[in-house]
Amino acid sequence: MITLLDVNKLYEKEGEFLAALYDVNLQIDRGDFVAITGPSGSGKSTLLTILGCLDTPSSGQYILDGHSIDNTPEVELARIRNKQIGFVFQSFNLIPTYTALRNVELPMLYAGMPADLRTKRAALALNAVGLGERLAHLPAEMSGGQQQRVAIARAIVNNPNVIIADEPTGSLDDESTAEIMELFSQLHQSGRTIIFVTHNLSLLSYASKVIRLSGGKIVNE
Repeated sequence: MITLLDVNKLYEKEGEFLAALYDVNLQIDRGDFVAITGPSGSGKSTLLTILGCLDTPSSGQYILDGHSIDNTPEVELARIRNKQIGFVFQSFNLIPTYTALRNVELPMLYAGMPADLRTKRAALALNAVGLGERLAHLPAEMSGGQQQRVAIARAIVNNPNVIIADEPTGSLDDESTAEIMELFSQLHQSGRTIIFVTHNLSLLSYASKVIRLSGGKIVNE
């Protein structure tokens, strides 16, 4: 599903180049449940943004589902993100004035899907995460765990090949964390490829593969 070959990511700061990722080689197979962990500043978020096609490597090769991402125009990267990758963030990234249903409709709106089909598929996605009775609720009317479920419904509504989650339980209590990780486990069991970043070492047991970063390098897999 995903291959990184000798990937480096450099950032320029005050005339100097700093390496956020250094010679990263990685393979993630279809159906893997991958946890990425490591100390702050180790390159976890940079790796995740590259895997999610939100950024591109300074050098090296990224192959997604058999296709090289190198030198891909931004408009095509946007299409790949919309069709092939679902995103879940620590802060949920829901629009506060939109209902749960409308928030979940957004990826389909960007894809140009007709309104009646958007509504039907968004409702099915919310039912799938246990929020069938919350379609008309605003984010402020839901708990943190429920908001993250809306975000997961939004991530899966276009049936992507890969779900990428950046500290998806970082702002949740222990009970909600367990519920969200169980939901990810169910999505994994249905055949989806899940990649998540976490500082919480207790969550690594959910993963089938654990990647540890330090200083921009993979130090253990």
